[in-house]
Amino acid sequence: MEGEEAEKPGANTARRGSGLAGSVVGAIGWFASSLGVIGALLYACGYLISAAQLHLLGLGRLMTYGHDYYVQEGGSFLADISSTIAIMAEPFSVILIFLAMLGLGVAMLWRKASLRHGQWIESIQRLRTRVAGMWPRAAYAGLLYLLLFRYGDPVEFGRPLTLSNVLFADPTAAATPALVTMHKLLLTGDRGGLGGMFEGRLLTYIVVGLLFLGSHYLTSGWQWRRLAMAPFVLMFTLYSLLLPMLYGVLKLQVEFPIVMIWPGEDAKSAEGQRGFLLNLGEHEAVLYIAPERKVMWRRQDHIDRLDVLGMAPILKEISARKDTP
Repeated sequence: MEGEEAEKPGANTARRGSGLAGSVVGAIGWFASSLGVIGALLYACGYLISAAQLHLLGLGRLMTYGHDYYVQEGGSFLADISSTIAIMAEPFSVILIFLAMLGLGVAMLWRKASLRHGQWIESIQRLRTRVAGMWPRAAYAGLLYLLLFRYGDPVEFGRPLTLSNVLFADPTAAATPALVTMHKLLLTGDRGGLGGMFEGRLLTYIVVGLLFLGSHYLTSGWQWRRLAMAPFVLMFTLYSLLLPMLYGVLKLQVEFPIVMIWPGEDAKSAEGQRGFLLNLGEHEAVLYIAPERKVMWRRQDHIDRLDVLGMAPILKEISARKDTP
């Protein structure tokens, strides 16, 4: 038409190209941010696992690990937890299928009954309408009761983390019977018993998570929703922080390389020394000598040769040394 500027032939193509480029850039940005969140999650889990292990051994103030180690431990934790939850969920999946089939059958019977007995069904529907305004509050009260009086005990949940300093002393002198049992399982390397203790706490964590989701659903539209959900959010967050630490103590066996160190010519003694290699840096090696229950630092220029004999659980080695006459 006259007075209107004709649109250039390549304008639509340019707009499509810019839209496609914007979509690709947006997808790349989302993917990069997702990787950042996943990396931060893995690092946080790995750090909590390692911190709990070092606290158990009594090495928390003596050594640290690198960033790559934390990410690796966090990845192992999430993979192991996912497989454990999948195994634990198998019996519940059968129950869910049965309940779904039962609900479908009840719905079909309800539909047939509603066609035959209209007045009776209407009275039941009126009663259901009256109860509909009351059941969310009653259900919330039930969830709150379960949280506070059945599953909401963070002291008992994290009790294994109170055991510490096992490399240098016997921490069970003034401990509870549960901690004494746990200490024996650690020294003997009973992974089945320790794994059972962890799986019991994992089940508690899952139940608390379900209670949190239930409270989120029931309180939708409530005026005081944040206040009503506060206990569930607090407990779920606290258990989320404690679970990786419990994994590091109960599920993940603490292993270190067993090495034989031969001193150099400038050293006072030419005899080799056997111990656990806790850390190997650029200028020094950190060793734990099990018979003497002590940590030693050796400078690299004082070491002539370092032979790695294998990997072994450090706590089980302590138990074997104690039992040796």
